[in-house]
Amino acid sequence: MEVAWIPSPRRAPLLWAAWALALFALTRLACSFSPTTPLAALPGFQEAAQSLVDAQGPDSIVVVWPPELSAALYALPAELRATDAPPIENSAARQYTRLFVLGPVGGATPPELADATLEGRKRFDDVEIVTVTYPTTTRVLFDLRSGIADAKVTLIGPPADVECNAPRADHGWDCPSQPPWNNVAPTVIRAGGVDWPCVWSHPIASRDLVIDLGERRLGDRVELEAALSDDAAATPNGAPVALRLEVEGVGEKVVTRSNAPGILRESIATTRGHAAHVRLHVTTTNDGRRHFGVNVRIVETPKNDPAPRGTQR
Repeated sequence: MEVAWIPSPRRAPLLWAAWALALFALTRLACSFSPTTPLAALPGFQEAAQSLVDAQGPDSIVVVWPPELSAALYALPAELRATDAPPIENSAARQYTRLFVLGPVGGATPPELADATLEGRKRFDDVEIVTVTYPTTTRVLFDLRSGIADAKVTLIGPPADVECNAPRADHGWDCPSQPPWNNVAPTVIRAGGVDWPCVWSHPIASRDLVIDLGERRLGDRVELEAALSDDAAATPNGAPVALRLEVEGVGEKVVTRSNAPGILRESIATTRGHAAHVRLHVTTTNDGRRHFGVNVRIVETPKNDPAPRGTQR
């Protein structure tokens, strides 16, 4: 015969309390796995998005935060520059000095922005925009290394011109039917005894490697860097590499790198806000071990930071 267990009157309150606590814990656990309301579905999202469109400038970007709400990126107006993580930039040359963090009211800001200055918070019902800024520094409007995918690369000269339009995994370009080292792509070479990030631009003998940046909005200057790798610079009788930076309607800068270590730096002064076509030409008479890298940046500079002159290190 089965005998039912009945708690004693003195133990019953403790058992009921334990069951209630367990039920509460299970309820909290279930809620923790429930889907978060999409940011774009929260009241105030459309108004916040329009406010961001009105406030956007060339130095600003929107960061949707936290990451689990990043689907809201697809609901933002197409003209907004937006991302789901703060861009990691050199503090001495930032492209974005004002960041708008878009998220639910009371949400945290990305830890990467701990050094930024809080400018203000603006609430739209259940959505909030937190604006943070960085001190005004030299601002990069265009960087060839990060923007190489937007460049047009052509190898000009006999027997026939070649469009280097074969995309690479690193967002650079290969030149079809040419040697595998004839590409234009982000890389790091050893130059002047340091690891130098640049754009690989190995020339072909007696042909013109043209890197066309297209029409670009100008800042205060266009900066040019060029270097042979240390190994290439040590090659006996290595041919000079000629480099011509052309800013259409403004001017050009021609430099030559012979067998000398180090990074050559030059710049062309420009008028802020104007637009011009920018091209880079790389040539040599002999391409043996001409491991060559370049950098091109369009920058704006604060009034108290004079433009650098051509230097070599």
